[in-house]
Amino acid sequence: MMTLNQLLPRQTGRVISVRSIGPVTGRLLAMGILPGVLIRVVGVAPLGDPMMVQLDGCRLSLRLEEAAALTVEPT
Repeated sequence: MMTLNQLLPRQTGRVISVRSIGPVTGRLLAMGILPGVLIRVVGVAPLGDPMMVQLDGCRLSLRLEEAAALTVEPT
């Protein structure tokens, strides 16, 4: 297992858990980042933060801190 921020661009993983605390958890869940969902890293900003991910046909921008709260299993 690893966290989402450890995946490289074009890698895909299945979300295992969301370990964030506070309002960030609700925000991630509201965006559809739920356990079992496949998520793909599209790219990372030139300075390394934020990263762009794609899930269910939508692209989202996540801070590395938010991505670190997501445990994923690489596929």
